[in-house]
Amino acid sequence: MVYEIHTYGGGDFLVAVLNGVKLVFSAGAYSTLIQAMALLGLIFFLGWIAFTFRFQLSWLLWFALAYLGFFVPKVDVAVIDHLRPGNTQVVTGVPALLGYAGYMSSALGDGLTRLMEQAFSLPAGLQFRQAGYATSLHAMRASLLEQIPEPYVAGSAARYIRECVLYDVLDGSKAANAILTSPDLLTAFASDHPSRFTETHIASDGSEIEGIPDVVSCAQGYERLTTGLNYIYNGWWGR
Repeated sequence: MVYEIHTYGGGDFLVAVLNGVKLVFSAGAYSTLIQAMALLGLIFFLGWIAFTFRFQLSWLLWFALAYLGFFVPKVDVAVIDHLRPGNTQVVTGVPALLGYAGYMSSALGDGLTRLMEQAFSLPAGLQFRQAGYATSLHAMRASLLEQIPEPYVAGSAARYIRECVLYDVLDGSKAANAILTSPDLLTAFASDHPSRFTETHIASDGSEIEGIPDVVSCAQGYERLTTGLNYIYNGWWGR
């Protein structure tokens, strides 16, 4: 059986580490060290029996289990790099303990990653299994930190959401879940309640109103917000 270890980049480094461990554990010096430790353990065990008159076979059983179960057996390990699928490499003769531990931890991490991506439906370009951890986390963090660069548009948008959209959610005109899951957030923010008003520093042409803001209905506030975003759109993405 070949045990698989999944990684997202760094597959060559992991293969080098496994080969290094393989060489260390297959060397004659390592076997001699294990035998010496076993002999010392046996002497200590016999001394314990001689002075305490207590025979505890569990010590020998644990040593035999650890040595014969994890160090003597060798397994084959396949390193699967999801960022470089064609670079899958198999390392033979890896100590069983390392192979088992790597396989179990890797299978758990890869399975959780797969479930999270399915649950949150990340775009293909942001999936950890496609782009790796660093790229995906950086993109997600950047998207969470994104904000409107022009203060007059950002302030007007915040007031519009607070004075129009929030009240639409509170009175049931809009569903919060529908807004959060909408593919077009700006359209989901549209409010046409006739008796609600908001302050805005966005003029009808999208430019900034200096000084005292205009007080407009929520429908007009939405129109001005849309105009203001379109007004600064090119400059926004050019930064």
